[in-house]
Amino acid sequence: KQEITWILIANAARALIYQAFENPEEKNHKDYKLIKVMTHEESRLKSHDLSSDKLGRYNAPMGSSRGKFMPDLDPHEKEQVIFAKEVATFVDSQLQQHKYTTLIVCAAPHFHGLLNQEFSDHVKNKITYELQKDYVPLPQDELEKVLEKIVKDHVKI
Repeated sequence: KQEITWILIANAARALIYQAFENPEEKNHKDYKLIKVMTHEESRLKSHDLSSDKLGRYNAPMGSSRGKFMPDLDPHEKEQVIFAKEVATFVDSQLQQHKYTTLIVCAAPHFHGLLNQEFSDHVKNKITYELQKDYVPLPQDELEKVLEKIVKDHVKI
């Protein structure tokens, strides 16, 4: 059975999914192609631009009238969780359709943690390499060098 490796490069606002493949033009050369771009502009907004006017909850110790106002969840964090769910859902659905057999995940550290909370066990079992680093903002030529190294070092075709 042929291995199909996907490489997920993500941060809280953008996810790039590449597929690695063997390049028949160059003997023993592996290559990659971009197959999906997902964006979540809300993750780029400032928290005050995201927050609604509705109140959070009032948190007081039991039996006390003293407490402090607690907003539900930082709006920025909420948007990051929403995007992590979107990415995880897409990756999971594609695994169920046998679009890939192994997954490499490179994500900004905090977003990496959110993705791990959202990935199904099936997806987690397909992850062969993980790196907590944000490559999304890199210029295209630098991103290509990173991808070439990841494919060369971690993809078995």
